[in-house]
Amino acid sequence: MREQRSIVLAILIVMASIAFAFLGAFGVILFGLFVIFICTSGELREHSPTSAVGRSPEQRAAIAEERIRSVAPLKFYRWCGIVMLVIGVAGFVWEQWQS
Repeated sequence: MREQRSIVLAILIVMASIAFAFLGAFGVILFGLFVIFICTSGELREHSPTSAVGRSPEQRAAIAEERIRSVAPLKFYRWCGIVMLVIGVAGFVWEQWQS
């Protein structure tokens, strides 16, 4: 699990660097917003109600635990998107201030 986070975090950093190379700080802002959107969308899909009719309490508890386990990485990556957004805004302000 930790290795996967490290690999995906490295991929996010490389993609943010590419966005910065092509579009400057505005590219990092767009990429951060994109990551936030994807993570929020995935988290909302995981919280969609499912039919609990005919399921035992153990089955419902197992489903709830699986949902929590699948949403935890999304929260981490959403925070990565927020950090990229903040860095992009700071970079954009810096670019404007330097001009």
